Amino acid sequence: MSEADFAAVAAPRTRVLRPYSGEREFALIGTGLTALAGVSVSLAVLLADSGSIAWTSTNAAMLIVVVVMGNIVGYVSICVWMQATRTRLTAAGYDAPPTWKIWLGWLIPFYAIVAPYQVMRALRERTTSPQAALMLTWWLGWLVYLVCDRAYGAIPTAGPTTYGVLAIGTVALIASYAALVRLIMTISASLQPRNWAQTAASTSTTEPAGA
Repeated sequence: MSEADFAAVAAPRTRVLRPYSGEREFALIGTGLTALAGVSVSLAVLLADSGSIAWTSTNAAMLIVVVVMGNIVGYVSICVWMQATRTRLTAAGYDAPPTWKIWLGWLIPFYAIVAPYQVMRALRERTTSPQAALMLTWWLGWLVYLVCDRAYGAIPTAGPTTYGVLAIGTVALIASYAALVRLIMTISASLQPRNWAQTAASTSTTEPAGA
């Protein structure tokens, strides 16, 4: 192999990427609506249990609609952004999580506990994104919120315990969303065309052979 051929093979892959077409903003807004729905429901339940507002079938139905719509919008928006990020990585020649895992990993029982985290970790590792601690804050915060939500429903009577569970879950949800915003922003910034040459050069130094 000539020196020119070797240089062409060894050079970092810096294919020019097209910019995001609103996927980042969609993900930030969609996941924000999910977090807002969760916080709103916790507040409404707290007010109802304390007797500040009347708990009627209409109120319950409205809360169900808020939760369902918030979760659907959040799910679609984060998957659209993950898919767009995957497209940019594969276009540059890098391995990326499969499409089915991005979309179905959230829905498969038990597998959903780890699949979204694995997808985000794979996307993060190919960019100059934040440290792993931010990943743990995002995912553990989300899991703590889900556990608290289930635990609240299992407690038969309202009282200090239920209020404590609601408070922990709400704080965990807010922390999770804050970490997710940071992840989306930094990963997206790393894959913008103006930053991609630096990102590709930095990740190529740690890329396994044959990747």
